[in-house]
Amino acid sequence: MFDGTYIIKFFSMTGGNPIFTVDINGFKGPNKWGYDIFSFTLRGSANNGIQKLKTQTYATEKGGKTFEQMYNECFN
Repeated sequence: MFDGTYIIKFFSMTGGNPIFTVDINGFKGPNKWGYDIFSFTLRGSANNGIQKLKTQTYATEKGGKTFEQMYNECFN
């Protein structure tokens, strides 16, 4: 069953690790950064795999949460 979640991959402007954006409810509202849309980068290497998840805070609207805050609430 499709739950409406979208995952979008962008390449960073500096040519580094790609930036991922997740919209957890798709076309449903509110579609606001830090409420249901979050961005993060996966850091690592080909030899060692993914070693770090880095939140992207530039796209968090006032009163919203960063991806890191959401992740910590769900998995810690």
